[in-house]
Amino acid sequence: MDLNEVVFGMRDMLQRTLGEKVVVDLRLSGDLWPSFLDRPQTESSLVNLAINARDAMPAGGTLTVETANLTIDEATSLALERVAPGDYTVVTVSDTGTGIPPELLSRVIDPFFTTKEIGKGTGLGLSQVHGFLRQSNGYLRIYSEQGSGTSVRLYVPRYNSQRDERPIGIDDQIDTSEKEKIVFVVEDNDVVREASVRGIRELGYEVIHASSGEEALKRLAVVAKVDLLFTDVVMPGMNGRELAEAASRAKPGIKVVYATGYSKNVALNGLVDKGRPVIEKPFTLNQLATFLHEALTDEAA
Repeated sequence: MDLNEVVFGMRDMLQRTLGEKVVVDLRLSGDLWPSFLDRPQTESSLVNLAINARDAMPAGGTLTVETANLTIDEATSLALERVAPGDYTVVTVSDTGTGIPPELLSRVIDPFFTTKEIGKGTGLGLSQVHGFLRQSNGYLRIYSEQGSGTSVRLYVPRYNSQRDERPIGIDDQIDTSEKEKIVFVVEDNDVVREASVRGIRELGYEVIHASSGEEALKRLAVVAKVDLLFTDVVMPGMNGRELAEAASRAKPGIKVVYATGYSKNVALNGLVDKGRPVIEKPFTLNQLATFLHEALTDEAA
């Protein structure tokens, strides 16, 4: 993909998301190298970073998105915290906000860690962006100074048609005969839910969605058919396991799978019933395709 085209195409949406107090400044490099990424997750990552920037600028400010080509040699690699040598397309998202305290900087990509007050953040935004980049053989680096703002830099490997496989998408080996199925996505994080719904629809499934377990049950009561419940585990109010149990009573035979940002710990806490499939967020489109196919064709799901 052309990251300049992606960023420019998101400008109006970013401005609406950030509000009137924040100025969106795009600085897009000419002749940008092509990149090897999943588009829905790329867009979701940029939205996540923009929302973090907005929250760091309560009185307003400027969000700057820059793109550039960068070749990293061995010496530069050491200076850039072990980013592997090679050619990269670099996207830098910067704000003029409050900045991150030095003692917290190393923790901000940890799942569920957040510097926001209770109820204002999930702690999953940066961890999802970081996970997506690592799955794409890229890197995320954060630079921040209290009182001056934060820059998040995304290093994306340059796409090389002679070296790389085709862009991430539906694996040609995956049987798509189940694509007439209806998937019900339940996720309380708006950004994550939007990305999941968009990805599942791109895979050819029909999708309905809800932002809570309570809302999901109301919708289940009035829809004629749902084949698979794709639910987050940790949600305010009714959690994923409680929703799965109620959904199974409302729609006998419905298949249930879980999505979570930290599935091992969640499973140990008893919030995922044994034997149910779990996909860890963030996930690629190809991982999602495989996961849904296996869940819909597995009698145990």
